[in-house]
Amino acid sequence: MKEQEASYVRHQESDERQYGCDGKRTRDIEAWIDQGSVGAWRHRRMLSAVDPLIAAYPNAKWLTVGDSMFGSDAHYLGERAASVVASNISDAGLTEAKRRGHISAYSVQNAEALTYADQEFDFVLCKESYHHFPRPPVAMYEMLRVARVGVVLIEPNDRYILDTPLQVVLNNRVFYWFLARLLGMRERRFDFELTGNYVFSISKREVEKIALGMHCQMVAFRGVNDYATDKDHYEPAVKGNAVYRRARLLIGLHDIAARLKLIKYRLLCAVVLKVMPGAATLSHLRGAGYDVMELPGVA
Repeated sequence: MKEQEASYVRHQESDERQYGCDGKRTRDIEAWIDQGSVGAWRHRRMLSAVDPLIAAYPNAKWLTVGDSMFGSDAHYLGERAASVVASNISDAGLTEAKRRGHISAYSVQNAEALTYADQEFDFVLCKESYHHFPRPPVAMYEMLRVARVGVVLIEPNDRYILDTPLQVVLNNRVFYWFLARLLGMRERRFDFELTGNYVFSISKREVEKIALGMHCQMVAFRGVNDYATDKDHYEPAVKGNAVYRRARLLIGLHDIAARLKLIKYRLLCAVVLKVMPGAATLSHLRGAGYDVMELPGVA
């Protein structure tokens, strides 16, 4: 328990350093709120994975968890959904986002102990934060508790779980070294971030087991690719910009390699639905490229 608490304190302090001081803080604010940077473009690409749910549930109430980048997840939803609350372990960044009108509402929340009532929201979205948590499944149970319809994760995909015989055959060091250099991948199996947390990537099977344990009705999965370096984030996402062109090219190459099943998608979008969706929802999900799986109930 002490290590779990220490991990959240480290992340809180990290957020306060990043968003609570001058210099880099001003640059970050403008990059996120302007929405014209390569970083903002990349994150909108990833967030578009929730568009089918927004279309199927236009009046839904959303909560974002771990929404640290000036509430960018809540901002995306706020432009499309009926109601959204941004939350994070610290209000550093969210305060400024609210002041500037980038988000409409926010709350300081520990993902493992959300203060909201059961089923207070229709959906909970956690994008690229789940892998920071010291006890991710505990946070997942909390998100399922406060969600009426479902939970959406957009997180690093565990690429060490091989899905196809082709991947097993090609998963040798020489091939991986060549492909990693070609696509700009720099990955380690046991990866830790600067704040000290282990990068807790997710897998389809892992999410499926949690959903089964909680008697959820359905899961849906879709792969998403992304690529950028820290410096790319601030560059303008405009035609003719070399950094923007390079990011688009590398993401496109990742997409081709993933479709050919030479590599796995870098990110996995996992939708866990507590209730059986209607035909319109299924049509939206399948039309957006999701693999949909109905889960068995108690016999």
